[in-house]
Amino acid sequence: MNRDPAELLRERARRLAEPPPDPAAAAELRPVVRFSLAGDGCAVDLRHVAEVLPLRSLTPVPGAPDVWRGVTYVRGRILAVLDGRRLLGLADRDPDPRCLIVRLAVGRLDLGLLVDGDVAVGTIPRDSAARPRSGADEAAASLVEGVTAGGIVVLDASRLATDPRIRADSRAGLPPEPQPELSPGARPDSEPLFPRHPASPSS
Repeated sequence: MNRDPAELLRERARRLAEPPPDPAAAAELRPVVRFSLAGDGCAVDLRHVAEVLPLRSLTPVPGAPDVWRGVTYVRGRILAVLDGRRLLGLADRDPDPRCLIVRLAVGRLDLGLLVDGDVAVGTIPRDSAARPRSGADEAAASLVEGVTAGGIVVLDASRLATDPRIRADSRAGLPPEPQPELSPGARPDSEPLFPRHPASPSS
């Protein structure tokens, strides 16, 4: 239904009368992607989020640590997916259609984080996540940057790169992915999340 032109003019006048945003105040806000996990509101820095994907299918990986939910295919490439609940030591449950995958890009690390839903882009004050999250085990707590005054658990995605729980043992296997060619004697500058070949039996 068409709106009354007079109402539109009044709304426009109200918007024009609003003071411009304060650049200093805007600089104190931190852009994040918010989502829910086991009823908790969580957030991760927007600069680490590549995209948000619907949950279509997940294939378990034998031998992978429990925090891994499995792998999925995104535009023909393999994406390994962490379970956000397990990662933070929250109540476990099977994924449902409301779940989403937040794809994180941290340096050379490219992975998915399975969340319960309610994904939205927002902001939080830059200095708000100062209170550590209580009630989590040590490994889970190490990934938490802090909790805002409003109860939003802020995750530090950069710490995933050093979390020993995300490394699979030698029994885990994934289909081979294209790897860049290396010159003779050169070494790759990052490890795969999962070893590509089983370890040789000890003699």
